[in-house]
Amino acid sequence: MAWAVLFCGFALAAPLQAAGQGQPLGTWVGHWTREGSTVDITMRVAKGPQGLEGSFDSEGLRVVGIPLRNLVWSPPKLTWEVVGDATTETYAGQLRGEVLTGEFKQGEATGSFSFTRASHVPPPPRQEDITFPSGNLTLAGTIFIPAGKGPHPGVVFLHGSGAEGRWASNFLAAAFARRGFAALAYDKRGVGKSGGNWQGAG
Repeated sequence: MAWAVLFCGFALAAPLQAAGQGQPLGTWVGHWTREGSTVDITMRVAKGPQGLEGSFDSEGLRVVGIPLRNLVWSPPKLTWEVVGDATTETYAGQLRGEVLTGEFKQGEATGSFSFTRASHVPPPPRQEDITFPSGNLTLAGTIFIPAGKGPHPGVVFLHGSGAEGRWASNFLAAAFARRGFAALAYDKRGVGKSGGNWQGAG
């Protein structure tokens, strides 16, 4: 994954004043910086059955929905990881008011980040995971659904070379959905949750 090589940064945190106080839930916007390069990030965090869950989007990195791992909130500190194909990036930040700043590390390389809580960020397109038959195989993917009442025009993303999953097309699928298209990105045969073997397919 290209995003895994580029060490991605983002952050989240803001003290909640009502129920759930002390939980960094919501949408957060900011950037990470390393060696003079800056990338804007939007991150969403929610409370799941096993604790905090999160993901991030980046226009600059052309990714959506990249998951965060091992989110640990120990006020005023927040730590998390981004796990790629070959590397794991670690992040550690400290909350001051509604701003979270800190550092991230990938191997021996380090960078910094700064984020604030967002109040008016449009929600991402609705997603629905599906499976569908292809001959005697079952393939799996995600439909990105535009707002409003359908029917909507549709687009299906096909794969390039290599073991490519739906993640490779999710950024463009989400962009199409924001413009009124229902968009399907799916895992190549033998990748992710799809059956079969792409290396032996005609």
